[in-house]
Amino acid sequence: LPEKHTDFIFTLFSEEFGFVGSLFILVLYSLIILRLINIGDITRSSFGKLYCYSFATAFFIYVAVNMGMVLGLLPIVGAPLPIMSYGGSSMMAIMLGLGIAMSCKVYKDTPVNWLKFKKKLDQNELNLKKLTLALVRFRWSNFNN
Repeated sequence: LPEKHTDFIFTLFSEEFGFVGSLFILVLYSLIILRLINIGDITRSSFGKLYCYSFATAFFIYVAVNMGMVLGLLPIVGAPLPIMSYGGSSMMAIMLGLGIAMSCKVYKDTPVNWLKFKKKLDQNELNLKKLTLALVRFRWSNFNN
C-alpha cells in the first residue's frame, strides 16, 4: 500500500495485530455505536434522540464503507475510518459529533419546556415590536422638527 496512514489504516492495523487486533477494533466500533444508541434511548429531548440515532447510523456507515473498501467489497471512495484515519476535517467532525452526543448524555434529564420557550419568544417578539415602534416615533419626531 502506498499510503498506509490514510484511509487504508485498517489494513496496516490488521497486518500488525492480526485477526485478534481486527476483531478488537470491530468490537470497539460496535461498542461506540451501541453506546450512541443507548444515549439516544435514555435522553428525554427529541433532538437528543434524533441526533444520537442519526450519528450512530452515520458512524456505522463510515465504518462499513471503509471496511468494505479495504476488503475489496466496495469501490474505493475515500471514506475515512473514524478515529483511526489520518485527516483533520474527518477527525474534527467525528469528535464534534461525539461531543454533542456526550452533551445529550449529560443533559438527558432536562426536559424541553416548549411553553416556557414559546412564552419567552413571544415576550422577545413583543419587546422587539415596542422597540421598533419607539424608534419609528423617535425618527418621526426628529423628522418633524
